[in-house]
Amino acid sequence: MINSVPLILNFSHVYEMQGFVSDIPHVMKDCTGMTGTNGYCDDRAAEKIRQRLEPETSVCFIDNGNYHYVSCIRAGMVSEPFDMIVFDHHTDMQPSMFGQMLSCGSWIRNTVMGDSMLKGVLLIGADQDYICEIKKDDDPGLSGRIKMVSGQELAKNGLPHEMTDGSRPVFISIDKDVLAGDECPTNWDQGSMSVEVLKELLVYIIGKRRVCGIDICGEPAADADMRDIMRSSAVNRQILACLGVIQI
Repeated sequence: MINSVPLILNFSHVYEMQGFVSDIPHVMKDCTGMTGTNGYCDDRAAEKIRQRLEPETSVCFIDNGNYHYVSCIRAGMVSEPFDMIVFDHHTDMQPSMFGQMLSCGSWIRNTVMGDSMLKGVLLIGADQDYICEIKKDDDPGLSGRIKMVSGQELAKNGLPHEMTDGSRPVFISIDKDVLAGDECPTNWDQGSMSVEVLKELLVYIIGKRRVCGIDICGEPAADADMRDIMRSSAVNRQILACLGVIQI
């Protein structure tokens, strides 16, 4: 069980339309007026986000996938050696197009290269083609510290559960674009994982490892069909329930 009142970072106004928010105790921080945050995060925006974070918070909602880089900022607040498990349809390890600027597509790379406390990353659910692109990169700074199980491999063989073993605490970052679009629509292309499989994997991991943080992103756009926004809200509620934060 994760004992924490969730923190919600509201960048796009989407959480204002999600029913799960009114059903749970939470702390919501307004990030809607911040510049330099959409997809890419400049240094000034990163500092403003850092000021809105609460280190003692275990569970943090970070809006749609354009803001997944917040997991890099949050992970940087962990003060002990830890591992990270990421659920994502994408690898989020592409080199940034603008030097070392943090982005939603580079944040895992940034974290691995810049956070001395992070010892290893397990990426679950990324598309095999995206994984092949990263392997071609052959960056020595990444090799040996990152393990990847593609969405295709997961669907065929299941998760090699020994990959989640370890004695260090674990930081879990979930992008709901790892899920099938008909179960939980997002603003990015998506994988095929079911909500039930995601929940089963989360329950297994938190039963094996001490958790030092959980981030959840992958909301639809704020101007998406209201039915999609409410489906995403329902999945958020299910995730919180399987973490033991709420009962449904």
